[in-house]
Amino acid sequence: MKKNILFIDDDHDYLLTVKRFLETKAPDWDLDIIASPLDALARFTNKNYDCVVLDIKMPAMDGCELLHKFRNLSPSTPIIMASGQSSITLAMECLQNGAFDYIEKPIEHSRLLIALTGAVRLKSLFEENERFKNEISSEYEIVGDSKPMLVVKDLIRKVAKNDITILITGESGTGKELVARGIHSASSRSANTMITVNCAAIAKDLLESELFGYVKGAFTGANDNKIGKIQAANKSTLFLDEIGDMNLELQAKILRVIEYQEVTKIGDNFSQKVDVRFIAATNKNIPDLISKEKFRLDLYYRLEGFELNIPPLRDRKEDIPLLFSHFLYLHSQKHNLPNFQVDNRVFRTLKSMDWVGNVRELKHFVDKLLIFANDQKIGVEDIFKVFELKSGAPFSSSTLTDNNYKILKQDFEKEYLAEALKSNHGNVKKTAEDLGIDRSNLHKKLKALGIID
Repeated sequence: MKKNILFIDDDHDYLLTVKRFLETKAPDWDLDIIASPLDALARFTNKNYDCVVLDIKMPAMDGCELLHKFRNLSPSTPIIMASGQSSITLAMECLQNGAFDYIEKPIEHSRLLIALTGAVRLKSLFEENERFKNEISSEYEIVGDSKPMLVVKDLIRKVAKNDITILITGESGTGKELVARGIHSASSRSANTMITVNCAAIAKDLLESELFGYVKGAFTGANDNKIGKIQAANKSTLFLDEIGDMNLELQAKILRVIEYQEVTKIGDNFSQKVDVRFIAATNKNIPDLISKEKFRLDLYYRLEGFELNIPPLRDRKEDIPLLFSHFLYLHSQKHNLPNFQVDNRVFRTLKSMDWVGNVRELKHFVDKLLIFANDQKIGVEDIFKVFELKSGAPFSSSTLTDNNYKILKQDFEKEYLAEALKSNHGNVKKTAEDLGIDRSNLHKKLKALGIID
């Protein structure tokens, strides 16, 4: 891909010399040479340049003034200033005003080529970084304009401004981590990376060292000092996901950190001050855990500075078309695919499903669906291809009846629940906890679908 360079100098003969040199040494660059500052400003406004070389002393408009205008129009475009004056003061002034480099005239061609190469690379890195940030922000975007989600988004904006501790509740797959990221991004701590710890994914005997860190020799295998996640979140946010799985002893230690904002590494005799905002999340019923003496009441009160409940997908089905389109876009961007066209009947079909696994389940469904989509078009037939009917017959829109559609929905739900049960080694209680649904209801559903006897 060609790189666009703009070279501005009132010496037209010199411009032609530079153009001939760069056409030889950098044929992949497209060089525009302009002698008039006013013409250059108009050209810069209408074209995206990877670098600008700008003479300082010119009629009609001083190069320093033009630098200021260019910087306002496109702060990411590197600008190299050129001047016949050998002045350190002038050079410093240009650099302080946002110039990428300063070159004395007459310019040595080798010096010019080095400066341009560095500037063009800087612009490429900036654009790559912007693309990366956009991909990240899209991936963590909170999608939905239903009434329940508008309430959630409004609460996110309000609680983000305050360092109050927050407890996010909701069923598995509703997007609790997304909400935590949204709160952090809108807070005064957003310049620092949010640290995330999944309390259910780390073995209980390792979770304490992961959170608090340790000093060398604290226990067998502690061959060096380690900074824990709490200290790593200093001046930022620590998100404790699935805090309902944390054991009581560790809960007491976390409570102390939240209250006193100080942490003691395992094996250390001294505590260190930290400045951490705590956000916790769970799909479990904390009051129920408290009644069973599996969760500390004082920690619950401390976490419940503000409790934010995320609605399940079944309570905001009007968001399904938006979510589906969002996941479709992310998948297309990730795999460099063209845009897909979606039959409106697909949305009606998806909205009629139960989505026990909430938004996460919908996302996995989209990933599977795109395996079967042909010619960038998605129809109801593709849904049938994902979850084949028991008859094994080929499907088309003409075969879509109320009866086989009910079977489709049942097969869809059966596969999802069977996978969830398998991941928990057949433990119904643990599966119900992971899915955030009542154990007795799940047991009845599993029996009805023939997953268990």
